[in-house]
Amino acid sequence: MSDRHDRRDVGGFGSSDLHVISLVFSWAFRRPAPGERIHSVLLLSPTLTKAFSDINMIFVERPELRPYFSANQEAVDPVERQRLLAIAGYIGDVAEMCIAVETVLPHLKGDWDDHFNLLYRNSPALRQWWAAMGHLYPEEVKRALTGPSLRPKKWPAPPSSSDLSPGTGGGTTDGSRVSESA
Repeated sequence: MSDRHDRRDVGGFGSSDLHVISLVFSWAFRRPAPGERIHSVLLLSPTLTKAFSDINMIFVERPELRPYFSANQEAVDPVERQRLLAIAGYIGDVAEMCIAVETVLPHLKGDWDDHFNLLYRNSPALRQWWAAMGHLYPEEVKRALTGPSLRPKKWPAPPSSSDLSPGTGGGTTDGSRVSESA
């Protein structure tokens, strides 16, 4: 058996051949022909929904990991650090999928930027992963992670402690705040 065709080959293709083929397919996927857009939308919608669900389930099943992506907590344990870098890579891949959706559905440009930027600003693991791997992603993914957003959202002010006290009724049903003098 030659070095070119050993057990690591898949169907006659070496790993480098498969890498080139996957790059060609991913480029073609990001730049669909106008007539193929509906097929891309039908494929992307459930894929993106599943990807966001997977990210959410990580934090449901392992709530102790949330501070690493929401409170700038850094892992001390090297095994935990590797786990967090793997999650950060998955988040980066999901950001790239969102960019692919924006290419197919331009009216959605920037919809996910604030979400990814929030994770990026609050996660040393995501920032470390991006510093090491970001050069492999399209420039639009950098925008989604590092900002500025193409479509910044107006976020409501967090509730004050009086809003959370029983019976004080400091907030309104539309999320706006009631002034103290009202």
